[in-house]
Amino acid sequence: MAVDHALAACLCPGEAVFRVYRWSRPTVSFGRNEPARDRYDPAAGRSAGIEFVRRPTGGRAVLHDRELTYAAILPLKGRGGLRATYELINRGLVQALGSLGVPAVMVEVGGSPAGLDSGPCFNQPAPGEVTVGGRKLVGSAQARLEGAILQHGSLLIGPGQERLLGLGSPSAGSRAGGKAMEPGKYERVQAPISLEEVLGQAPSWYDLAEAVISGLRGLAGGDWHRGELTEPERVKSLEFAERYASAEWTWRR
Repeated sequence: MAVDHALAACLCPGEAVFRVYRWSRPTVSFGRNEPARDRYDPAAGRSAGIEFVRRPTGGRAVLHDRELTYAAILPLKGRGGLRATYELINRGLVQALGSLGVPAVMVEVGGSPAGLDSGPCFNQPAPGEVTVGGRKLVGSAQARLEGAILQHGSLLIGPGQERLLGLGSPSAGSRAGGKAMEPGKYERVQAPISLEEVLGQAPSWYDLAEAVISGLRGLAGGDWHRGELTEPERVKSLEFAERYASAEWTWRR
């Protein structure tokens, strides 16, 4: 999270960055302003070998395990704003998935997005998101940071998001948006779908990562090259690391 924030903070005019990665251990990421303190139980996470972190982007909880995470960082100006950037990136993902034989589509734009009290991210597809057969395959969230747009996304390689339901807080009458909710229970639940279910087997990490990079790069245009963090990006990521490693930040809401 610190690296992605640093990439946004150090973005130069006329540039963009796509980063693709996976997590070293199962981790739940909360959206920047998502209520989590009375909804999820850190002790239950420790017992299940699951850690917690809070993203700089919005949206709702995602379990990062058996999935591909991407971060797209683009200039705030010149792409038509958050909605246009969201649709651009998701069109690139649909093209990438199509190259792997996945019949992915974007949810028709025009509906209302789910609120932060609607439970985990993959419970319900939102307008513009990537689905297969009406079930959510990619969950994405955005933020304006340091004059740039950062979009995070999680592409499910295998099942497992239901494990979030076992991490509910033991506190009776957990609340979200003023409405009492039974711990670990959410309304309008719809099971997501994974690449393993669609294709019959999980694609190789290399093939999937290359497809995603090609799809995003092709829609964004321009000349692209691969590289490591620059020295300013590395220094800035170290500055942000203390925040994103802090329990105070993770459980601030």
